[in-house]
Amino acid sequence: MYDYKSESQCDKHVDVFKDCIHSVRDVSPTHGFAALKVTALGNPKLLERMSTMIVEVKRLFAKFDRKGNGLISREEFVSCYEEYFHADTKLSEILEHLVDKSNGMIDYISFSEMFTSYTLHSFTLKCKDIGPLALATPSEEEVLLMKKMSERLHTLAEEAAFCGTKLLIDAEHLKYQPAIHNLVLELQMKYNDKEQTERPVIFNTYQCYLKDTTDRVVTDLKRAERHNFHFAAKLVRGAYMVHERQRAEELKCPSPIHGTANDTHQCYDEVIEILLNHRVQGPGLEFMVATHNKESIEKAVTLMNELGLNPNDESVHFAQLYGMSDNLTFTLGNHGYSSFKYLPYGKVHEVVPYLVRRAQENGDLLGGNCSTELDLLQTELKKRLYA
Repeated sequence: MYDYKSESQCDKHVDVFKDCIHSVRDVSPTHGFAALKVTALGNPKLLERMSTMIVEVKRLFAKFDRKGNGLISREEFVSCYEEYFHADTKLSEILEHLVDKSNGMIDYISFSEMFTSYTLHSFTLKCKDIGPLALATPSEEEVLLMKKMSERLHTLAEEAAFCGTKLLIDAEHLKYQPAIHNLVLELQMKYNDKEQTERPVIFNTYQCYLKDTTDRVVTDLKRAERHNFHFAAKLVRGAYMVHERQRAEELKCPSPIHGTANDTHQCYDEVIEILLNHRVQGPGLEFMVATHNKESIEKAVTLMNELGLNPNDESVHFAQLYGMSDNLTFTLGNHGYSSFKYLPYGKVHEVVPYLVRRAQENGDLLGGNCSTELDLLQTELKKRLYA
């Protein structure tokens, strides 16, 4: 994670990421990927504040959704709105904007797009009580900083689109992730617009060790269809297990992470199956299977064959870390699958913690019949530390 120093330092990080995009373009002019971390482009505390707001909006939706079926009727909305907010002369106008004309209902996608960082203040001013949602409302100064962070992301997205490079937005700590997720969706609506591009530019990252990942993937597929943009994703298991469990204990709340490794594996494979089945229904979807887990890769390849997707289908990519699991990457490449090596680079003290987290995330690398991989990893770390 980056240590926030100043807004000017965040501007300098934009230049670093631009260099990364240009390097990818020079090596892979049409098919390369560059990655970035949003915490480098603004104050992480601001992302945490935005995430708190997003979580509270989701809780508000749950209060409005009295039947618990994911849909709110006009009557339910009016009743709940009048319970929590003072009278609003624009209520009928709000309803017209929210209600799906096909079924007369309001879903979470529409609801969440109404209560954003930029609009929430106009609603919470009318709150009858000062509750968690009102307290999570960003100040005018915070909104300006959020816009600045968004501008930096748009600058990089535009550069990637111009260079023909795909941009992977990394997932981070859960306390930042809802905000990062929303920022990525904002980028996808513009730079993955089907009317503007045949292929996606912006890839969201889904951490399959989180219990709600499958639901979020399904919701985002619906969102992409509704707003006519390419759904694009990188699938990982998750790299912050220790941190997330410790934080849950400190907050005295249930762990957001699956209780067992097998549950995480099942979630990962389930999401791949959902996306592959969605892919055979037509174009407009692209994703990367970013894993060192041999079983998940074999399941993905088997399902591709069963669904009639060719190995060279440009909608499915596979990736492993540079220097790790070469037997998987090269075998996939030799059989015609789109395979990549993910190369983190930088100062040793910055890169080693990243590699350690990847080793934790891909625990199967360090056990079973993978002693060769462990030997290679130890050799590479020693070489970098003592060179």
